[in-house]
Amino acid sequence: MQVETCSAETLGQWVELRFALWPDEDRKIMAREAPDILARPDMLVLVAREADGVVGFAEASIRRDYVNGCETSPVAFVEGLYVTPNHRQGGIARACRGRRKLGKGTRPARTGIGRLTGQ
Repeated sequence: MQVETCSAETLGQWVELRFALWPDEDRKIMAREAPDILARPDMLVLVAREADGVVGFAEASIRRDYVNGCETSPVAFVEGLYVTPNHRQGGIARACRGRRKLGKGTRPARTGIGRLTGQ
């Protein structure tokens, strides 16, 4: 399994997994918004790839609005985390969660996504 930043090559597979996580959302809107999400500097989308394609993803953002349980702002926030049912319990979500730091000036936090310091 390989965890990497979502790219044009993996975009379609990531969007399909987003539909699985959020089935009540409008598929056309989600597909149309996906490239914009990847282009945002305050977003990070990681995908987990195996031989059969993308099997999981993690979406994180830097939130500047209020986040429950946080006393400071901005904070790193996991927007979505999904692993296909037949690949669960194999450490994929943990690998996605701990793979990268988010944003300039971040350092690892307990969640592994990172937290902002000095901004």
